[in-house]
Formats: sequence, structure tokens, C-alpha cells
Amino acid sequence: MNINDIEKAVCLCLDKRKESWIELEADLHKVGIKMDRFIVGDGKTLDCEYDLIDTNDTPDFIKESDLGSSTTYGTWYNRPNAYNAFKSHIKIIKQAREEGCKNILMLEDDSILTNDFVEIFEELPSTGWDALYLGWFGSDNTELYKHGQNTAAKRIGGFHGVIVNHTMFDLICDAPHVAPLDEIVGTRLANHFIYYVCSPKIILQKAGIYSEVEGKVNWFRGTEEQIMEAYDLLRLQDKHRQIVQGRIS
Repeated sequence: MNINDIEKAVCLCLDKRKESWIELEADLHKVGIKMDRFIVGDGKTLDCEYDLIDTNDTPDFIKESDLGSSTTYGTWYNRPNAYNAFKSHIKIIKQAREEGCKNILMLEDDSILTNDFVEIFEELPSTGWDALYLGWFGSDNTELYKHGQNTAAKRIGGFHGVIVNHTMFDLICDAPHVAPLDEIVGTRLANHFIYYVCSPKIILQKAGIYSEVEGKVNWFRGTEEQIMEAYDLLRLQDKHRQIVQGRIS
């Protein structure tokens, strides 16, 4: 896959984390990816035009839908900002559809590119998938992602580094608000689409990194350099590189 195969890259940028998304934008520029900003927040922190201003509104409760029942997570009511994120993701996808984009790279302002991002990215298949996860959350066991197997984890999550193909745009844009969008895409729509996951991950999040080797989450709350050092150590233990197809059951 070539970097130019990414038609559009959009980062969900929280106004209070401007420093983070400015750094990400610079890192993407170095590898040849132009990042569009989708700025959200209180509408006051930054002197600029916001794409969506956060509210404390909660949606009407949907007991059942074509995508199943509402999440028991209680996200919308306990954490209104999660619903703001849902609305933002939907709006980003809708804009990509209106522009006639063939695909879109979804990013978040705490995303980090690994040092070997370009090297591994160029090994990825450019066709045959509806969503390509460059960074993701999922099973504790990467053995589930062996080449040739058609079953993977029960769930793949995360919208901090996934390329969504236009083949998914319509269903995403019409998705009912029964769960966060990464759950809707990674779980509830999974039977309708083909997902690829990139292992090892080439997009991380500043909050922490996932250890495929140890099968658990390892949290590194430090600088970007400290996170990258920790991840590089894990890479030394886990040198296998595989691009595998997975359907989420």
C-alpha cells in the first residue's frame, strides 16, 4: 500500500489538547500524509472556527435497533463527551461521503506513529478490505490473528488509527446511537464487512500501549519518547510481522 492511497486523513482534535494534535500533524506531514483538523470542545478555548461544540445533551434512549440493543455501558448518560465523540465521528464520515472520498483515515489527537510506520504501511494490502486497522484494541491473544483463519477476536475497538473504506460510509452514517462508533463498526457491523488488522500496530495512543507479547495492557503515562522506547522494547520480543484478515464474530 502506498501513502498516496490514503485519500483523506482527519483527526478529532480536542481544543484543550492542541499541542498533541499539532505534534501529530507534523509527524504525519513527515511521512507524506496531510491531516485535516476536526476541532471540537467548548467553543471558547481556541480562537478559531469549531467543527462541533460539545454539549451535555443526551439522545433519546433506543432499546432495540437493527444493530441490536443499546449498550449497557451507560456511556451517553454518564459521560456526555462520549456522545459528543459519536456525533463528531458520524459528521466526519458524512463529510467524507459528501466529498466522494474512497477512504478516510480516522485519527484522534493522542495518536502516535511508530518509528517504522512507513516501512510496515508499505507492506499492507491496498484492496480487499472494508476497514484497515493500523491501531486497535482487541483480543489479548494475537494467535487469534493467524493467517488464513476467518475468526478473530470477539471485538475490535479504537478509532485512533483506522482506514475506513467508502463501502462502509452509508451504514456508518445511518447508524443509530446505540453505542460508541468504534463498537458499532468493530463489533455490530462486523458480520457485514471484512476487516484487516495490522500486527504489530503502527499507530499507538499516548495514554498507553498494548502488549501483544504479554497479552495485557501496559500503561506508560509519560512522554511520547518514553512510550516509543517502551514499545520498541516490546518489538524486540515480538519480531513477527503479519497482515491478516479477521472477521469479528
